[in-house]
Amino acid sequence: MTRILVAIDGSKPSHRALRYLAERKARGETFEAFIVTVLPKILPDRYASKRFIDAVIKRDTTAIMGNAVVKALVKDLGAHTKVLTGDPSEEIAAYARRARCREIVMGTRGLGALGGMILGSVATKVLHRTNVPVTLVR
Repeated sequence: MTRILVAIDGSKPSHRALRYLAERKARGETFEAFIVTVLPKILPDRYASKRFIDAVIKRDTTAIMGNAVVKALVKDLGAHTKVLTGDPSEEIAAYARRARCREIVMGTRGLGALGGMILGSVATKVLHRTNVPVTLVR
């Protein structure tokens, strides 16, 4: 069975990417879905204890993965979920390799060519870090 990774960050475009995958399943396509969110890696220091960082990660994970829309789509897709920490583009590409995914689906904020060139984007970086097809949903 084909494995598809969907990267979400709590934004409307990432919710649309999840809906896109749900629509594909509703049309009869069969696949195994992996829903991934990547939180920045925060290291404890004198201003932030490990306990505080763990609480922030739990809060952010709950905000993204606990969203009613996300929960419903995860259930409909029968998806596996994973929360990763680190650089989003690196972690998405690496997890797709580890899970042997054949496709990555993710939202894009639609910065346009100039905005994407100046600011960069996670989607652009993922495209450069993976050899599987990447479907971008606006």
